[in-house]
Amino acid sequence: MVRYIWNSRQTMTKFYSIFFALLSTITFAQTGLLDELDATLATEPVYAESAFKGLKIINLESTKMVDKGEAYFIIAHRFGSVQGGFDDFFGLDVASNKLQLIYGLTENINFGVARSSYQKTYAFHTKLRLLRQQHEKI
Repeated sequence: MVRYIWNSRQTMTKFYSIFFALLSTITFAQTGLLDELDATLATEPVYAESAFKGLKIINLESTKMVDKGEAYFIIAHRFGSVQGGFDDFFGLDVASNKLQLIYGLTENINFGVARSSYQKTYAFHTKLRLLRQQHEKI
């Protein structure tokens, strides 16, 4: 009986050794993974991100564009002079407001319309991106 267990254990050891030896010859490693990444990067240009995260920098336009098919609604306000004191509620009573809607027609073209309470004016604008900064491909 002891001899039978020894033979059974020895047989199983041989079986597992042969099984793992054959298994290691038919398995494949992921050697082409970096090649696939390089192929993806080579076909698509890599653009620099916007220098600013907002559409406006104080009173001026930034380089950021509205994405295609998206719309931004902006509420801007300017306070009056604080020299009026409590009579003008420190400029809040004479504040002017501006409501603006910007739509991204394409990735490079934005259209907008605005209404300002100052002299009750309307404004229309277009923003075009003529060039776009690209990074060198690594």
